[in-house]
Amino acid sequence: NLTHLPFRNWCRHCMKGRGKEMSHRKGAAEGASELKEFSLDYCFPGDTGGVSPLTVLVCRERRTKMLLAAVVPKKGPDKRTALRVTNFVEELGCAHLDVITKSDREPAIRSLLKEVSRMRAEVGGGRTIPEASPAHSSQSNGVAERGVQSAEAQIRVMRSALEEKWQTVLAETHEVWPSLAEHAGYLLNRCEGGHDGK
Repeated sequence: NLTHLPFRNWCRHCMKGRGKEMSHRKGAAEGASELKEFSLDYCFPGDTGGVSPLTVLVCRERRTKMLLAAVVPKKGPDKRTALRVTNFVEELGCAHLDVITKSDREPAIRSLLKEVSRMRAEVGGGRTIPEASPAHSSQSNGVAERGVQSAEAQIRVMRSALEEKWQTVLAETHEVWPSLAEHAGYLLNRCEGGHDGK
């Protein structure tokens, strides 16, 4: 940031020179946990008419809003999928830290999180503390829901552009899907700006 204009609350120099105390925001719990929270859910951004719809796992960290979007072979405890989630936790600097994992009560995602917890424990990682949303309450896992919306939208945008460029319709079995989903997460992490400029 050469000029430090406009003011950005993530810049230590801007904060030091012009920063003010943060106001209390709606939803900020007093004494909230300092642990990183990873919220997970599945989404299905492909055509609904397909024989085997495309399954994408979305994992989003609450504070940083970093997002993983990965095509998975199936819902549930797949070792490759669990390893990808474990690697994502490590990429965010949490390899040896305790973390909270949030999801809905769906058995497939709960069993995946058990596998992630087991993998982290095997390599001496921190504790993985599971939290499940209350039954019949999709809004309780809002971080994951917003992550799913962002990932699906970005995947749709990229699919549309790619189909136009290639002048074809991408089948759900096309080998580009895993790269497309991962790249959607990459772009959201690095290029999407929030209301505060982050």
